[in-house]
Amino acid sequence: EVELEDVWPLSPVQEGMVFHARYDDDAVDVYTSQLRLELSGALSVPSLRRACQALLDRHASLRAGFRVLSSGATVQAVA
Repeated sequence: EVELEDVWPLSPVQEGMVFHARYDDDAVDVYTSQLRLELSGALSVPSLRRACQALLDRHASLRAGFRVLSSGATVQAVA
């Protein structure tokens, strides 16, 4: 189980994005994007994992997930 570090309110822009994402469940979510990288050459998996963990440790916003409270409000839960 993941412990919560903090709970943040949504910014006005995030509130708008959540509204549009929930407005039509059958529509494409234009705010969702995906990035794919192709790496070439030797890859040190332990080094890549350490680098990714350092990035997450440094930037709390990258550890945030969106949760809906019983009140209906959406918040950011920071792991």
